[in-house]
Amino acid sequence: MPAPTPENLPTPISGKTTKPMMRLVVEMDWPYSAEVFEFVHRGLAHTVQRIHGEKTEPGVCRHVTGRQLCEGLRDCATRRWGYMARTVLEHWNVTTTFDFGRIVFMMVKAGLLKTSEGDSVEDFRDVYDFKALETEYRIPA
Repeated sequence: MPAPTPENLPTPISGKTTKPMMRLVVEMDWPYSAEVFEFVHRGLAHTVQRIHGEKTEPGVCRHVTGRQLCEGLRDCATRRWGYMARTVLEHWNVTTTFDFGRIVFMMVKAGLLKTSEGDSVEDFRDVYDFKALETEYRIPA
């Protein structure tokens, strides 16, 4: 079995398809590009798998924190776009980790994701500077 990458992870997590997700983005006139919602959705799958491993028994909590998700999204972005990760995200109007939080909570409001008690959009504030997307990238050997 190939190692999981952001491109080959299963989607979607919530049982919804990405097409309805993109339709919601257009209908609700959100400030972010529809592509970033799919990226966050896939990045969440990547992060959950990285932290919790393969799927477990039904009903087992596979929660990740805002910080963990931001770090997983950074990993996904740099693996997928390398030094261009920051540029791609900025093209989608995502310039800070707080934007990831806003996107997650928009998806929660739309019924596409769930949160745990105590989760807050503030968990995503200032997790890292987006300059890290450029400086921490290493070309795979």
